[in-house]
Amino acid sequence: MKARIICALAILFGSVTLVLAQDSSGIRKVGSLEYRRWGAVYTVAVLGQYVYLANGDSGFSVVNVSDLAHPYETGSCAAPMNIGAIKVEGNYAYLAAGRDGLRVIDVSDPVHPREAASIDSLGDPRDIDIVQNYGYVAGGGALSIIDISDPLHPYLVGLCDSLGAVYSVVASGNYAYLAESTEIEERTGGLHVLDVSDPSHPHEIGFYATQNGTYSVAIDASYAYISNNRSLQILDISTPSQPREVGRLNTDGYVQQVTLAEQLAYILQSIPTGEGQHIFPLSAVDISDRENPRELGYYDYFPWITGNVVVSEGYAYLGYEYMGVTIVDIRDPRNLREVVQYDISAYVRDVAIVGNYAYLANGGEGLRIIDVSNPTHPIEVSFYNSPGNALEVVVSGHYAYLADWDGGLRIIDVSDPTHPGEVGFYPTRFECYDLDIAGQFAYLPDGRRLSVVDISDPSRPIEVASCEAGADRIAVSGNYAYLTREGLLIIDVSDPTHPREVILYNQEPLGWASDVTVVGTYAYVISTGQYAGLHIVDVGDPENPRAIGFCNAGGRAIGIAVEGSIAYVAGASGLCLVDISDPNHPCEIGFYRSSGIPYNVAVVGKYAYLADDTNLGIYDCSEAMSAPYDPATSFPSSFCLNPVFPNPFNSMTTISFDLPRSSPLSVRIYDLSGRQVTTLVNSYLKAGQHTVLWNAGGAASGSYMVRMEAGTYRASTPITLTK
Repeated sequence: MKARIICALAILFGSVTLVLAQDSSGIRKVGSLEYRRWGAVYTVAVLGQYVYLANGDSGFSVVNVSDLAHPYETGSCAAPMNIGAIKVEGNYAYLAAGRDGLRVIDVSDPVHPREAASIDSLGDPRDIDIVQNYGYVAGGGALSIIDISDPLHPYLVGLCDSLGAVYSVVASGNYAYLAESTEIEERTGGLHVLDVSDPSHPHEIGFYATQNGTYSVAIDASYAYISNNRSLQILDISTPSQPREVGRLNTDGYVQQVTLAEQLAYILQSIPTGEGQHIFPLSAVDISDRENPRELGYYDYFPWITGNVVVSEGYAYLGYEYMGVTIVDIRDPRNLREVVQYDISAYVRDVAIVGNYAYLANGGEGLRIIDVSNPTHPIEVSFYNSPGNALEVVVSGHYAYLADWDGGLRIIDVSDPTHPGEVGFYPTRFECYDLDIAGQFAYLPDGRRLSVVDISDPSRPIEVASCEAGADRIAVSGNYAYLTREGLLIIDVSDPTHPREVILYNQEPLGWASDVTVVGTYAYVISTGQYAGLHIVDVGDPENPRAIGFCNAGGRAIGIAVEGSIAYVAGASGLCLVDISDPNHPCEIGFYRSSGIPYNVAVVGKYAYLADDTNLGIYDCSEAMSAPYDPATSFPSSFCLNPVFPNPFNSMTTISFDLPRSSPLSVRIYDLSGRQVTTLVNSYLKAGQHTVLWNAGGAASGSYMVRMEAGTYRASTPITLTK
């Protein structure tokens, strides 16, 4: 029998540490296909036909905008999450990466950008400007000047600190201009002017104070354009040591950023709308008469902005949270208009395998169809962009059925997997979380109700019945539908036009359930409650279900598939294989700790296909599947609290106990007065031999009692601590 992995519980007065010795056992990853999603887009830069952006989830991305109406991502690479600014010069992008310093990305190949160099010790860089062979980095209360004549070996040549909270920098000629917004009483923000004619000795020569600080600065010839609370200020800097105001435009909102193009300034504002919400309009300002700037037009930029605005060749590029990049046509400054919004919201939520194809529910990217005839080299062959958010997929006959969140049920003809096409849809009352197909009916839980939809004509799905359900995952087997909620809800669907609730089974230890599949007379339920893991429920009599087996299966799980005598569990710990040949004693036989957040799994032969949030992972499980398993010799015959060793002990001792079946269990330490000293275990454990350590370093010398409770079983044994 394959040796099982034993995890030690190191206990320090009730604090449990789980020590994992390895990342896989019995499972080997053989292939994957990456799918990424964008989070908050913090900053963008534009050069030629490419937009370079930084976003929270996926790092650094390159987007081709040669066709503005149809931008597409060409490449990406890992990058820190807290990037404040990007500047692109030649074949390199320079990233001001906050606590992660300056990062240099080689973008000579837009399909394969890669980090080429970095400098870590620069404080907290928030902005960067590039002039010839030098990078001017602002942040951490300082201006750092970096020699980038060799981009692969950048180094610090000069530093000027004690500048306060600087957010923006522009280098022009022999000077660097920095915007400071310091919110402390003894210091005011404003515009710093530094002489950088000798890059090794930058020093401040001028300062212009603003009442509420300055977040942004732009320079044009002898003028500086700065944000100052609810206004755009124009300063004459012809004498850099004595900047002076020459013009001002008062605005409705707080000016966040200023950028220039020809005789226009583009300002991004933040306007409070109440209840903590804001809108972010982009305004075009005529600055041909600097003493009298005037607004020409604006674009209502909606909430959740996190990034900046860049102007290039008649278009503005704006980055913001959850919505990627918005491109705005600014060629007519009196009529700014949106061209396109572009984002990547893909995440692999579910997978179904039919023949040589994997069908992925790919979140905001809809349905993806992958050729997996060679599991080591999966290839995407087609896709269907659904209107909603694809969460689950079931393939039956020539059709793929998508639970598409707010897009309801979508029915796609996949008779030719390379050319899928929608043939019908059904709008659910609320969000469509999941579905199952049985015969000519689709069963759709939407979080509040279960809808039964006749799909005999896929082009005209018709609801035939519905009932209260309050569930979001479903499995249909025989005459019953099994739904997850606070327990297992069983509904009689022998007459699909009149579904009837049978029972809500929510007895401990089942708890809140996240997924279910049914094979024969057993329901395999994934619970996320106190006793998280795989629970096996006997549903031979659907009116009297009973939990009979439990396996931790890596803890908090999300999805499950059953094939033969093995349950495949997808969850926070990756992929876990559980032998269920004895439903009363399920036992983990293999695992693989994946890189993403597994949502679901499908199985064909020896391969498990994992919907792993960021990728479709393909795993060879043959080693784990081939391990012989004899439950009759693998579990103790009775409950037992074994002798403690060592005893007496100094600081640490081992307590072992046997469980013949899965059971709620507690192990506690008491002193001789009956006072509880600590709780070592208080959870639902699977059958087997278990060991726990008591580190008594903080306890006084003396005699104690170990007490174990498991169901109706009670046992205690004395121990002695000597120091």
